[in-house]
Amino acid sequence: SLQGPKWRSVEEEFPHIYAH
Repeated sequence: SLQGPKWRSVEEEFPHIYAH
């Protein structure tokens, strides 16, 4: 969502943070 595959994995680890 933000930028880079690093953040892609972060969203998958913490979906509740990016759940809008």
